[in-house]
Amino acid sequence: MRERDFCNVCKRLSNAERWSVLRQVAISADGFGSKVGDVSANTHLGVSATSQYLSQLEDECGLVASRREGRYVCYEFVQDREDSRAVELGAALRKHFCGGDGHEVLILPALANEARVGVVAALRKAGRATKAELQKMTGLTEINVRRHLGVMINVGLAEQSGQGFSFVEPRDELARLFLGLSLK
Repeated sequence: MRERDFCNVCKRLSNAERWSVLRQVAISADGFGSKVGDVSANTHLGVSATSQYLSQLEDECGLVASRREGRYVCYEFVQDREDSRAVELGAALRKHFCGGDGHEVLILPALANEARVGVVAALRKAGRATKAELQKMTGLTEINVRRHLGVMINVGLAEQSGQGFSFVEPRDELARLFLGLSLK
């Protein structure tokens, strides 16, 4: 999963309906996968929308895999693939959902932007930096750095003080995993 691909995964998982579809696949899988109709019924989404979300989670995110059983298509979390980030992320999401904690990861929208991921990486590496230093490190304009820092502060990845901005490690285990994978 390249950086651009991982930003797309974060963007896709930022959608509440797609998140609930993925959650339903995790909690309803009985070893045989989840049928589109069952996921649709449990998420209160139409079959067409559910099918489209599952297809995106498979084709664009690599988190689920499908297989045909007669006239039905079943989906399950990816277990074995060459892309270790997708497998690691899928395992963590399944544990997250099956552990009864289905809350959304709030940093996902922040990590859905490549430039913002660059600012996060620069700030994390520096520990503390001013806006001007971050501009120099990332090559972004002042307004873009300011905008990205605002988002990072809102989701709890940065703090502002008199000396500039400092990186804040997320407390949520899944958020730390997403951040770590986005910075690889």
